Amino acid sequence: MLLVAGLASVLLWLGVPTELLAAVTGSPPAAASTALDGGLSGIAAPELTAADYPSIRGVNARVAVWLVAQLHLWFAAFVLAVPIFVFIIEAIGMKTRDKRYDDMAYEFIKISITAYSLTAILGGLLLFSLIVFYPDLFSYLSRIFGESMFYYALAFFAESAALYLYYYGWHWLQGGFRKWLHLTVGLVLNAVGTTLMFLANGW
Repeated sequence: MLLVAGLASVLLWLGVPTELLAAVTGSPPAAASTALDGGLSGIAAPELTAADYPSIRGVNARVAVWLVAQLHLWFAAFVLAVPIFVFIIEAIGMKTRDKRYDDMAYEFIKISITAYSLTAILGGLLLFSLIVFYPDLFSYLSRIFGESMFYYALAFFAESAALYLYYYGWHWLQGGFRKWLHLTVGLVLNAVGTTLMFLANGW
């Protein structure tokens, strides 16, 4: 059902005649022409005025949210990319048995730990900013994406655990089977991080 609604929305956006849209979706033309009114979720967007948005003297809400969101995205991209890079370097080092690759990978993952903390702080600040400056908008988005937000939170904790295990277990998980186990942790870390990215992009 959601797939059909999504297809209907795209076709409407492209300007496809409602008669053709009705034939594709199986809905009457009148229903097809109003498919976007409640969005794919069926939850109508709130109609707000400037008075509905809280304001803090001397703070531009748009600039504040934009700044925090942009910084969060920059660090998030870095935190997602570095473990992929580290995993590849570590795998090369294991294959070639050249310790220089392993040492280089370890130095890079050190940076990722700091960047991850900053990303989490900025993410929390972004959430706080949205709740403070745009409470109705955030409430509306939460009703639509609430389920995926829950899974996002679970994935965040899973990624945190995998990252810290990957970093702090680096020297302990060396040689033989332990090295394979460490690479597996790195693979899990990257899989969860990529899942987080897809969830966030879905919003």
